[in-house]
Amino acid sequence: MSNVGIEQSVSVSLTNPAPRSILSGNNLPRVSSLSKASDRIPVLSAFEVKCLLLQISYMETGSNVAAIDGDRLGQYATSEYLLKKYGYKDDLGWTGLDGVDEQSIFLDTPSVQDKILETYIVENYTKLIQADAIRANDTKAVVAGMLAVAYQFQDAENPSLIQTGTISNEVLSLIQNEANSNYNVVKAKIWRDNGNQQDSKNRPAGLFFNAGKYAIQNLAANYTNT
Repeated sequence: MSNVGIEQSVSVSLTNPAPRSILSGNNLPRVSSLSKASDRIPVLSAFEVKCLLLQISYMETGSNVAAIDGDRLGQYATSEYLLKKYGYKDDLGWTGLDGVDEQSIFLDTPSVQDKILETYIVENYTKLIQADAIRANDTKAVVAGMLAVAYQFQDAENPSLIQTGTISNEVLSLIQNEANSNYNVVKAKIWRDNGNQQDSKNRPAGLFFNAGKYAIQNLAANYTNT
């Protein structure tokens, strides 16, 4: 099994590492630990999942819950595709799920933004393991890094991107079974095996991998006030 992407990530500088003071802020994510999938794959605690969310938020938007960047909204730069996937929007607009019936409410409700990313992480933890993108004997830092990479490619399942050729034939050819049918998971695995994957903003996957590692090795390390 190859780890070219992880090896390449050593040369990628992490932009916007979250300061540890962020752990003392208000309205911190209320999340749960991941569920054990294997004796040989570590489980992130609730605090470690919280740190992962905080780092992604800080790197994407400076933790600005009201951020707007094109069709990406909130502190985690949640894409419109992901909002539709989890039922917050449909082709007619906002659905009212969790009380969110317009954009301004979404941007004023960090708990909903947290819920979406936590749901995504839980879902993709299992899928990454099934696709062999998270592997036996990985460290917690590697697990968090791969989860961050999967989120980086949150739009990779978007049919409009597939139709316009934004999703490469390499990715499409690997959609072979239910275990690896998520395009974002396949892209994460391709990156781990072969390196050289970027998102729609031309950011290298190694950037998000290093963000996940940082969440565990720096934000979460030796912090007792959880």
